This record gives sequence, C-alpha cells and structure tokens, in this order.
Amino acid sequence: MLADAVPATDPAADEAFLRAEDVSRALMVLLDRLTPPQRVAYVLHDLFSTPFDRIAEVLGTTVPNAKQHASRARRRLAPGRPEAEETGRADQEIVDAFMAAARTGDTSGMIALLAPDCVRDAEAALLPRGGRTTVTGAADIAAETAQFRDRIRAACRLTVDGRPMYVIAPGGHPFATIEISTAGGQVTRVTLRSARTEDRFDAPGPPSVL
Repeated sequence: MLADAVPATDPAADEAFLRAEDVSRALMVLLDRLTPPQRVAYVLHDLFSTPFDRIAEVLGTTVPNAKQHASRARRRLAPGRPEAEETGRADQEIVDAFMAAARTGDTSGMIALLAPDCVRDAEAALLPRGGRTTVTGAADIAAETAQFRDRIRAACRLTVDGRPMYVIAPGGHPFATIEISTAGGQVTRVTLRSARTEDRFDAPGPPSVL
C-alpha cells in the first residue's frame, strides 16, 4: 500500500518496528508485491528457516506447492533485468554519497557533490504550502534538502520501473521517489514525485562501496 492509503498510526508503528528490528525497508516494500501464500512461504523459509513441511501445514497445502510459492516469491523479488537498469543509470557511488550526506543534513557534503547549476524538481503535493517546485543552485538545494532529512532517513534504494532510484517509504510504505542524475562526477538533477499505484518496485543492484 502507498503511504497515503495507510492510516497515520500504521506507518509510525511500522517505522518503529523497522528501526527496532533492523528489517530492510526495501524488503518491506517488495514483500507487498507478493501474493499472501508467496509472502508466507518466503518469509518463513528464507528469513526464518522454517521447514517446508511446517509451511505447508500453515498454508493448508502440499510441500511441493509450498516450495513453489517460495520459488515464485524469489523470482518476483529478484532484481530487474540488467538491460533495463542500464538505461540512463547514474553514477551510483555519487548518488549514494549524496543521500548519505542528505540523511544527516550535511550541507557542505551535499554542496561538494552537487553541480553549481544543479536543478531540483518536485511535485507541489510533496512540498510545504507555497514551496517552490523548482530550485536551482547547489547551495539552495543543499539547504532545502537538510530540512527534509527526517523524510530522507526513511528512504531506501530500489529499482522503480526499471530505473535505479531512492524511495521514501515510511514504515516500508512507498510515499515518494527520488531520481538523481549525474554527470562529470556531480549530481546535476534531483527529481521528486509521488509514488504511484502503477509503479513497479524491484530489488536494486549491488550497493556501491563507499
């Protein structure tokens, strides 16, 4: 479910669970793409090492069917096709470094990674009343981003419709996407839009090493 469709108390409870249990926020988003039997089989077997005979009892099915549910879940959670991810792929190391600075409100760190003429585009619905949908310049973008560091802490790296992005997902519920473009080792554009029901979320590629 998208964050807007979830009662306000639920994301808060889910967020507390994620932080207390150190569960992957990206995994929480992706699990929502599975059918209930697939989710049960995958979580019980792959995360908790529950035997398939026990899982079959829980699901009221046979052991081969329980294994099939888990197998289908793994395929659905696998990263998107490499050829789709390569289209317009930004320098992931630069993107990850910018997001790391954004999470802590490190304006000087962000300015060092942003191109002087960088542009931030955002949907009006994601901004405070009267907020500018377009901001230009490294210093202004960094200062604004620092004000939203709490939201950015709820972001995880995923592939959205075949493109690498960050997804702001409080409690594991998609709220907005952050697409970051780079050129010449600097961030040149940051685009924020609301998460949509038709978005396809897939596992990201291997994380960069910072």
